[in-house]
Amino acid sequence: MKKTITYRTYEDDVVSLKDNSAELPKDYVFVHEDKGWNLASDMLYPLFKLGGALYLRASLRARVKNNQGLKSERRGCFLYANHTQPLGDVFLPALAVGRRRIYTIANPVNLKVPVLGRFLPLIGILPIPGNLSQMRDFVAAIEKRLSQGHVIIVYPEAHVWPYYTGIRPFSDDAFGFPADFNAPVYTMTSTYQKRAFGRKPKLTAYVDGPFLPDESLRKKARRKKLRDQAFDQMEKRSLASTYDYVLYKKE
Repeated sequence: MKKTITYRTYEDDVVSLKDNSAELPKDYVFVHEDKGWNLASDMLYPLFKLGGALYLRASLRARVKNNQGLKSERRGCFLYANHTQPLGDVFLPALAVGRRRIYTIANPVNLKVPVLGRFLPLIGILPIPGNLSQMRDFVAAIEKRLSQGHVIIVYPEAHVWPYYTGIRPFSDDAFGFPADFNAPVYTMTSTYQKRAFGRKPKLTAYVDGPFLPDESLRKKARRKKLRDQAFDQMEKRSLASTYDYVLYKKE
């Protein structure tokens, strides 16, 4: 029998850590200037990317399609993705972007993940801050990484729903940064198909874009237009899912 997960709303967190609360230390550093720290980060990132590629291929039979435009993009940009793999979504964007580095906006609770959590700052996590002072540093970090030509990863659905084959509703709040910084938006949609052997599905991710902020609009309308373009494209791509490994049932 297939596993069934029940939910009440699309905002439910169906995969929770034992301690689901987290607050960043007051002295948390979003952009390190220390040469030793940056050297460690530069050495670790290729290993992270290689290990991730091996995991994605062996465990999920993952492939990324239509990402030539993203790989050739020279501007700093945003990549919005549906959130369907607790571990795979750490690695999948790095496979999609090519040679550039990724910086992933994420809940600070991810820093508590056993073993992997302590390495996430070195490989590019940007944990969401909880106060105004840290928010200024957080925004400055995003602006810096964009200016360096890197890719900012956003999971607008917020919570991971393993193997979910639809696109959960998300608000235009997640599109404030590309609207403010006039940065290109790409989407990546994970879809699932049955394997020739075994019960687990294979993962095929489709990249689309760029969607460019409409500078003729006010920021609020610009943000909404980007959100609608991203959501509509991800919904279209989600139709490529042909197999439900996990069943989701509303209470």
